[in-house]
Amino acid sequence: MFRRFDPDAARSAAARMDRIGSDITVNLSAAVTLLPASTAAAHARLGVDWWHVEARRMRSRADLIEQKGGSPLAQERLASDIAKLERQRGELAGSFPFLQWLASWFPPARGAAENLNQSLDSVDSKIRQRHVWTDRTLLEYDGSGDGHIVEVIGDLTTAENIVVLIPGVGTDLSNYEAVLRRDAQNLADHLEGSESAVITWLGYDPPDSVLTAVSAGPAKEGALRLAEFLAALPPAHTTVVGHSYGSLVAGLSARDVGIAVDELVFIGSPGVGTDNVEELELPSSTTVWAAISPKDPIRLARPHCLTAPDRCLSDPEVLFGVAPTDPSFGASTFAAGDAPFWAAHSSYYDRGSTSLDNLAKIVKGDA
Repeated sequence: MFRRFDPDAARSAAARMDRIGSDITVNLSAAVTLLPASTAAAHARLGVDWWHVEARRMRSRADLIEQKGGSPLAQERLASDIAKLERQRGELAGSFPFLQWLASWFPPARGAAENLNQSLDSVDSKIRQRHVWTDRTLLEYDGSGDGHIVEVIGDLTTAENIVVLIPGVGTDLSNYEAVLRRDAQNLADHLEGSESAVITWLGYDPPDSVLTAVSAGPAKEGALRLAEFLAALPPAHTTVVGHSYGSLVAGLSARDVGIAVDELVFIGSPGVGTDNVEELELPSSTTVWAAISPKDPIRLARPHCLTAPDRCLSDPEVLFGVAPTDPSFGASTFAAGDAPFWAAHSSYYDRGSTSLDNLAKIVKGDA
């Protein structure tokens, strides 16, 4: 396990390697889409002094504890992303008049003109969304690839309770507002008046689909980042909530790196990388909670479901270890309500739900 080595060195190395990978992805994506940034900007990305970036990032994270406005570095990256998108829009818009003219006498070109118009609409939507985020309290932001964003709803400098929400499969910048941010706002509204801050932690790259979620690779990478992030938070009653694949991220972060939180909550979990609470290696003061909606289809995430479906509802062994809601795991369980099958997996933060009410109690230490 990582705790047998120097954890600071491991986290630093992992962060630098991940950042290198992100920059490679950015440049490949730009080449493929034929919308590259300027040559100077591309050279700047490839010639980054990684130690300098790391130092700036850590300074920014230390600053966020004392500043209500969040991380200056995150806002810099957001502004850079907006500028990049506006350049892309300019290039697309510059081609539009010619395509329109071409389509007026060459009908086959109409399809290309329509596609370009759709691309313009898509870029416009991204630009509008990112301008909204400039008024938010961002702790981290990265617009490359599927993107990362970490936002605070509330005030970290005065919060007595801090809760960090870790999302699951398919979450990225394109649906952040409609999924993770909506869930966080629902919880924040339920916690209103309790001196609580809710953090949306899209600080890792969730698998894009259920098919790719059979790999623990993204969770292992996210586990390192999560532990680093939690270690930088100010003192408070701290809760981490891992939903779906996000529960695996939280579980591996506790098991392999080590985290010190007051409450660790797993909801709609496919497994957390261990078979019992003891293997999580948490402080004795940490309470581990688990809940699952009775009709949540994540219950079918078992390797033998395709060959022996009759065992799926009774066997606690799931893809990434024993289900945390199973009595043998040793977690404290709580009611999550009874949402319909098609909505059960995404209903844990729904307004008026039993699970949202119980999550708020855990966050406030009222459980």
